[in-house]
Amino acid sequence: MTTVAFRRAALLAACLFPFALPAVAQDACALPYETYEIAVPHTDLETCPSAIDAPEGSYCRVSVVAEVATIFVFAEADDCLVSTQALYEEEFALTFE
Repeated sequence: MTTVAFRRAALLAACLFPFALPAVAQDACALPYETYEIAVPHTDLETCPSAIDAPEGSYCRVSVVAEVATIFVFAEADDCLVSTQALYEEEFALTFE
């Protein structure tokens, strides 16, 4: 497995882990922002990207590993992870100001 393939697999596993928990645990907060903040290198986004289906009352963070940008959506009410979406290099552009 190449380094890029390994990184993709590791990122995918990290993104899917909260959703692989038993049904009983899914009633609770699968991934609180407090845990995410210290465990995942990320950048805070002022607004969620328009391509992401983020519910009202949520906020987004992005983590870029190799050529994959993963958007994490959290609920403002309880700071729990709502959803994730991985975008590959041909699906996003970085802009620096």
